[in-house]
Amino acid sequence: DFPRVAPGSILQARVVFWQPVNPNELEEDLAGLELESPLPQTAKPIRLVVSENLWGHPFQVFGFPKGQPNGVWASGKLRAQNAKNWVQLEDVKGTGYRLEPGFSGAPIWDEQLDGVAGMAVAAEMTRPDAKAAFIIPTNLIVQAWSELREQAIPPCPYQGLSAFREEDAQLFFGREEFTRQLVAAVPRHPLITIIGPSGSGKSSVVFAGMIPQIRSEANWLIENFRPSERPLHNLAARLVPHLEAQMSETDQLAEVNKLATKLQQEELALRDVVVRILEKNSSTHLLLVADQFEELYTLCKNGSERQIFLDQLLEAVNQASNFTLVLTLRADFLGYALSYRPFADALQGVEPPSPNPFPLRGGRGVGATYLLGPMNREELRQAIEQPARLLGIKIESGLTELILKAVEQEPGNLPLLEFALKLLWEKRKNGQLTHNAYKKIGGVEKALSGYAEEIYEKLSEVNKQRSHKVFIQLVRPGEGTEDTRRLATRVEVGEENWDLVTQLANARLVVTGRNESASEETVEVVHEALIRGWKRLRQWMEDDRSFRTWQEGLRLARGKWKTIDKDEGALLRGVSLLEAEGWLQGRGEELSPTERDFIQASIASRDQEEAERQAKQSTEQANQIFVEAQKQAKQTPLKQGLWRKWEILTALSVSSFVIILRLIGVLQSWEWATLDQLFRLRPLEPTDERIVIVGIDEADIQNLENAIISDKVYAKLLKKLKAQQPRAIGLNIYREFPVEPGYEQLKKVFESTPYLVGIQKVAGEPGRDTVAPPPVLKALGQVGANDVILDADNKVRRGLLDLNAPDGEGVYSLGFYLALLYLDVINISVEEVDEYKISLGKAIFAPLEANDGGYVRTDAGGYQILLNYRGPNKHFQTVSMTEVLEDKLPPDWGRDRIILIGKVGVSFNDIFFTPYSAGLLGLSEPMSGVEVHANLTSQIIAAALDGRPLIKSWSESIELLWILGWSWIGVSLSWRFLRLRSPRLLIFIILLAGVTIVSSCYVAFLSGWWIPLVPPALSFVGSAIVVSLATRNQIEKLQLHRTMELIMDIYHKNPAAASIAIEYLKRSESDRSQILLDKWLQTEFLNNSEDVVTRK
Repeated sequence: DFPRVAPGSILQARVVFWQPVNPNELEEDLAGLELESPLPQTAKPIRLVVSENLWGHPFQVFGFPKGQPNGVWASGKLRAQNAKNWVQLEDVKGTGYRLEPGFSGAPIWDEQLDGVAGMAVAAEMTRPDAKAAFIIPTNLIVQAWSELREQAIPPCPYQGLSAFREEDAQLFFGREEFTRQLVAAVPRHPLITIIGPSGSGKSSVVFAGMIPQIRSEANWLIENFRPSERPLHNLAARLVPHLEAQMSETDQLAEVNKLATKLQQEELALRDVVVRILEKNSSTHLLLVADQFEELYTLCKNGSERQIFLDQLLEAVNQASNFTLVLTLRADFLGYALSYRPFADALQGVEPPSPNPFPLRGGRGVGATYLLGPMNREELRQAIEQPARLLGIKIESGLTELILKAVEQEPGNLPLLEFALKLLWEKRKNGQLTHNAYKKIGGVEKALSGYAEEIYEKLSEVNKQRSHKVFIQLVRPGEGTEDTRRLATRVEVGEENWDLVTQLANARLVVTGRNESASEETVEVVHEALIRGWKRLRQWMEDDRSFRTWQEGLRLARGKWKTIDKDEGALLRGVSLLEAEGWLQGRGEELSPTERDFIQASIASRDQEEAERQAKQSTEQANQIFVEAQKQAKQTPLKQGLWRKWEILTALSVSSFVIILRLIGVLQSWEWATLDQLFRLRPLEPTDERIVIVGIDEADIQNLENAIISDKVYAKLLKKLKAQQPRAIGLNIYREFPVEPGYEQLKKVFESTPYLVGIQKVAGEPGRDTVAPPPVLKALGQVGANDVILDADNKVRRGLLDLNAPDGEGVYSLGFYLALLYLDVINISVEEVDEYKISLGKAIFAPLEANDGGYVRTDAGGYQILLNYRGPNKHFQTVSMTEVLEDKLPPDWGRDRIILIGKVGVSFNDIFFTPYSAGLLGLSEPMSGVEVHANLTSQIIAAALDGRPLIKSWSESIELLWILGWSWIGVSLSWRFLRLRSPRLLIFIILLAGVTIVSSCYVAFLSGWWIPLVPPALSFVGSAIVVSLATRNQIEKLQLHRTMELIMDIYHKNPAAASIAIEYLKRSESDRSQILLDKWLQTEFLNNSEDVVTRK
């Protein structure tokens, strides 16, 4: 009969094959039947799978033990063959059915190979504690009855969405070189970290690549675990069997909890556990693999346990000899790992600092990190072709190339590739993987999503809705990272949905399991590739993201509440509780009973608190007199006389102190920083089209194939620039000596170009700091100084118009000289206004003085002005020398413009910091020297022709008045708002005044004025603080006295309430104030009220 397909129907069959019981034969106790009755409609041929290694494969079997006429299911794990080639199996569950009489002859379904791996033949009945049985494996059945050979298939060599394990090593291809590196690294490094994106094959390369090779060496003990939500417990669970091998399973579970607790409380060090394991197991080395290490951040929500776990691992890595820890970590969680400095150092291979809590021992190197990138084309080819070739299966011509085209540019698609290959394997024909089958499964891109969608479409409408609710519980919404899979419990997905979960597990979309320590069944999606690849699931998560994100937060809150023995302080409150009530009302059926109980407990606690609040309301009324008296006392205006004696003295004192700080230079760097910020806040000005820079960078040097640029190259460059007919050319390149070849050519260009300006370095000690100009240009008077002035913080804020050489000769700066050449064409020249000032077109220039702006006793030698930069680095049009030499620029690109030639590459060291070099949060970005000179030239020309403002500053006397004025404003505002008893309003006014100071300075700067910002701000705030501190004690005393007066005004009407109010007042004040109140009571207020009772 077929009890599951056609219950109650009895069919006719005849025996066509028989091997009787014979203990001396391998193939025995077998019979083959041929049906004579028609097959039930839904019956289909079963898959027979043949494999030499079934160890660890989970299985299912259906049988009819005594008392169960409708049949029951049993499950467990397969083991290895015995001497008779029968395969042993074990029941590893805590509860449930095991194989016993009544299961004999039943097919054993191998969940990993998706087929029948054998037939139940015998159960161990003499030892009740040994939950074992035996099966005749498929290969023996096929060997005995050859007619089944065509139906028997070798196990699929592709893993689908599962990682390759150690038993799959012979089928693992494509990562041979990476595996070789890992195997070589294990003896040399105590910590090895493999980092790669999801789906790159990290677990596979460790378990199927590295571990089998390490295990082949002698004296290696190998263990692995995943952190999950309880990393210390999971670690202890894998170590205890090596410490207490003789204990029963129940006793080992108790020891796991003990070991985890001692590690958590740091009463026991992991390094000591490692040493003891090596001693007890006579092993030389211990290799511990922590797979999917990102679970430490996605599942473990206890920050304290996470840090202790990391510290224990790091201590063991650094101190335990003959111990190697291997981690696999998803690349998008590297930032989490690097957030803990000791772990970050270990990942980067940095030796622990000395002294440090985990000193390095053992003589081995520090940690090594390996980045697992995508497979290259040849590696992918090996992964596709070699497993099939190993089992004698051919791949149709061109199919490999088609598959490679679909995956080689898609990082993280290895699980999708393996899944597509597994489906392709199932549809093979005549021992071949075909194009037709590849087309039917939808190719690599659609295989998984198509399969998932196919399973979904077969569900009933009710089950489709249920599957939606189940699947969103199996995905953890990402917070700045991709969504990840989540291990959910049977309770979380709903008891009523578990039959659907079983159906989805049979369809290989989810994987079920059991958490033995918590005695609960679990389920998770088969692979994260399903989350990325199945469009419907992605859409479900987008639709339900707010709910799922909230639910994860609820579970975290509930876990904390449970951890601290359900303390009421950890219940939901306020907005969180209102939000929870909304979700409970709208989607309560999707919450687990424990989650609903948590929300209900929060609601009950809130309701109880509300009842207690109402009960206290009558008591609070007794406070009304006290509170109202205090309120009126604070609102009573203070006498003006208290203030006048402080006003002028405070303003003068604070402003004088700030002015002294300014004069001795304490505030200079702050004022510079303020100026820099004003530049950065100011809108960028348009590019000055009158100037173009020919920049020389490293690429130009590489094109010349010579690190030193010869005179011949410069001669050629200048000739091409002359052809553009510019108004001026500035050569910001030192050329005091010939650089052959080509000096004579360059000399002729110098002599024939009257609007060419060379440079010399003027300032400094002659011969050491100075640099001579080109002799030819010196003789022609066509030389400008390219000196720049650096402030104490190495920034350039000032520019030179001219300066004196050591021999007393005046020298124009390069920028000024070029500007004069440009303006001379339109008959604009320098005119003296007075002894110091000069005019040029619309502009009047005045030299910077030693204390101008924020400067204090600065060296104002030469004719200096404040630079008014147009913008940050690279704000001028810049072309490369190569573009000029190779004529790659438009015609007339330099006509009637100033062309500046200079080095712009960082390696030339001709770079300077400017106000634009760094923002509040940015990194320093210097400006090339040639662009600094371009800014000075542009500033002079724009001022002369366009009236662009020059940066000016007030006289020292006006600046002093500015500072004093803000000090007086601070004093006045503070007093007035203190009188109004409004400290919050005072803070607001102080902030408003600060904004006013900043805005004033900013608006002034837009018009070209640099006025002090830091000194007036300090004066204003300082004055406000001094006034607040100076008057606070007096104000508090007056307010206390007024409060007492107001309470005593009510005494004759309501003496009892007034007495209580006085007691409240005493308890609210300091000991000193209480003494004062008692004194007032005895001397002022109780002359006619001696019957007042005060309670101690």
